[in-house]
Amino acid sequence: MDAAQLQKSIDAVSQNVEGLLATMGKREEKDAALTEQLSTLQTSLKETDDWCREIEALATKRAESGYSGGNALLEAIPAADRRECAIAEMYGTGNRAESIAKAARALWLQKTIQREGVKDRPEHYARLSKEIATLEQGFGAGLVSQAAQGETTTGTGPELILTPVEAEVLRQIKDNSYIRQVARLMPMVSKTHQIPSLDTDVIAFFTAEGGTITDSMSATNWSQKALTAKKIAGLANISSELLQDSAIGLSDFLFGAIAEQIGRLEDTEALEGTGTNFTGVNAASGVLTIAATTDGSALTYKAGVVAAIFKCADVDSRQNAAWFMSPAGAVEAFGLTDTNGQPIFQLPNASMITTMPQGARGMLMGYPAFVHSGIKSDRTKGTGTALTNIYFGNWKKLIIGDRLGLTFATDPYSLFTTDTVRVRVVKRTGCVVGVPKSFVVVKDRTTS
Repeated sequence: MDAAQLQKSIDAVSQNVEGLLATMGKREEKDAALTEQLSTLQTSLKETDDWCREIEALATKRAESGYSGGNALLEAIPAADRRECAIAEMYGTGNRAESIAKAARALWLQKTIQREGVKDRPEHYARLSKEIATLEQGFGAGLVSQAAQGETTTGTGPELILTPVEAEVLRQIKDNSYIRQVARLMPMVSKTHQIPSLDTDVIAFFTAEGGTITDSMSATNWSQKALTAKKIAGLANISSELLQDSAIGLSDFLFGAIAEQIGRLEDTEALEGTGTNFTGVNAASGVLTIAATTDGSALTYKAGVVAAIFKCADVDSRQNAAWFMSPAGAVEAFGLTDTNGQPIFQLPNASMITTMPQGARGMLMGYPAFVHSGIKSDRTKGTGTALTNIYFGNWKKLIIGDRLGLTFATDPYSLFTTDTVRVRVVKRTGCVVGVPKSFVVVKDRTTS
């Protein structure tokens, strides 16, 4: 190659590099715009866990003695009820201030429920109202908020909500939810939030000498996905004995019973929702799939498990990744071995427990495996029955939104003959698959 040809080749390479840099520049501009949009969103929206910690810290601070020796929250608790602080400490809350805050939350809940049953007794109603107001003053104005007015129906008004109680319910729901252990959680300050999502990545091309460099940015879309809050309600029946006894026992029972059911329902919808409530991973557009044969397929080591891990070429899909499967699906996975005959499903041991997310039942090919009874194992395909899906992906790309303003109401009359009070808790939650290509669904695997 003479000098002229060499220079011509160098010029062509330089032209290709310049074109690629220009394309990358466009990508960087869009990345910057997205980063700014996300930054704005994150400024107004903290992670739900962060919000709960802030609320609990504020409540605990109100339970600490001040320079003058006064304790705003302890002094707000009626003298006859301060034994609840000792009971809270017995439950292992950690320190005196946290025990006082826990007792005050529980007493607020107990007295609010009790007040609904004495509306026809003015003296009792007035006394409970005063004690509730004093507790709210003890927490401080910043920890008492109003629920949002009805956004989809008319005639619904605000109810006072004690935010430390709401934070406790959200924490209990997370403790009873597997998805919340690994998904991205955020509070919602309106009914709907628009979440930026990358649909298609930038593509690089080889370009002929003197040829036109393909601009892939026209095929790269930053779309908006709607995170919309849906209403979830839970009902619990409380005996008059429980209502009159320890406030700590009442709050723990109520929060635990309702939070368990809400958490389970959220998990099921986030994975298998069809769009009526949540559009779950199984139904979300753009999620990758590994299809079964006409009548369903058995789960196998290479075509099922390994293929799911590497279905998406993007390494990001394997960061923060985990499996979700039904109990029947877990049985099938548990029996699989690799090419050396070694089991690929490991049950938890002492070293694994410290690194696995809460609720994981083991490790499948090095990734946490959650086993959830809300995942269907009675799917059908062709003549195949008792089929189930198995889910894999980076769950930080699944967003769970909590619409702040949890409400509850009581009904002391419907179960009057059994001396029981019904309590309804209503919260609003949204779910959106933020980056569909970060998830893989292994479809219609046999379980029998």
